[in-house]
Amino acid sequence: MDKEKALHSENKEFFDNLSSVYDPFFGNWQRGVHRRAISKIGLPVNKNVKILDVGCGTGNLLAILERESRAELYGIDLSEKMLKKARNKLNLAYLKIGNAENLKFKDKSFDYVFSVDAFHHYSNQWKAMHEFYRVLKNGGKLMIVDLSFGKMFNKIFQRIEPGNTGIHTPVDIGIIMQKLFSEVKTYRLGIFTFGSLGKK
Repeated sequence: MDKEKALHSENKEFFDNLSSVYDPFFGNWQRGVHRRAISKIGLPVNKNVKILDVGCGTGNLLAILERESRAELYGIDLSEKMLKKARNKLNLAYLKIGNAENLKFKDKSFDYVFSVDAFHHYSNQWKAMHEFYRVLKNGGKLMIVDLSFGKMFNKIFQRIEPGNTGIHTPVDIGIIMQKLFSEVKTYRLGIFTFGSLGKK
């Protein structure tokens, strides 16, 4: 098994095991972050758009979008058990197993792509960034939301969390995004949570 497949397997097991307690422990906190991220991206409410949530987990972001927009919604995740939780709360979103490094969608398919609290679990972050760029329409927007505890504590957290391939500071995420995206901006969305927004 190559390194990328091994990391996918590790993350699948980690989130399968976490699925039963994910919403009770993280749901309320995450919903606040999701709402702030949506507000920063400037999502139109009176227009049909296509949105992809990569690493959608139990579907909390998609649940907000399903209630409050007319968007056509898609979500992918490595964990079938997390997706099962998502299916129980969503009525219209298209959900399937998948990974960020190999998105099974055509070029220029989406108006918006979200990645929330998942970037540090991608087996190849640069490859994932290219995939986000590929599936976005021209003028589309990417919002990456992730934790950051500062460089030293990011490294400590990476060592103790299964499947963690590296947390970047908001500055470093911005530098990575600027290689592909324009108008990159960073927002604080929580005490240790930041959103990085870029336009294709």
